[in-house]
Amino acid sequence: MINKILERILGSVGKKFDGYKTTIGGVGSILSGIVGIISILFPDQGFPKIGIETSVAFIVGGFSVLGVGGKADKQKAAVVAQTAVIRQQNVLVEKQNEILQATAIPPRPLATPPNIGGELSGNPNIENLQPSG
Repeated sequence: MINKILERILGSVGKKFDGYKTTIGGVGSILSGIVGIISILFPDQGFPKIGIETSVAFIVGGFSVLGVGGKADKQKAAVVAQTAVIRQQNVLVEKQNEILQATAIPPRPLATPPNIGGELSGNPNIENLQPSG
């Protein structure tokens, strides 16, 4: 029961922050690294004890998360824009096809070739023909 409630609450929060989650994670990681460096500079202030390597790793990781998130957002925007262009082109092609069908000239029936007399005239059994002359 508690899991369902937490799932609904966290799911709704996740949907509201869609597009911002990566940015929030990157900034949070950078701030954690800065707090770690402050705890080294001012050890008596009650900050959590984090080593310098871990603090630098938090900062670098935060910047990389921000970079990846920015690339993902740009890619998503490009896909949405390209999809809109393709849909617009499909509508134009459908309208063009409708115009072509409305203005098309119906084909004339093919004329039957004239029966030019001779050996093949009216003879369905072509294998029995003998060369003339």
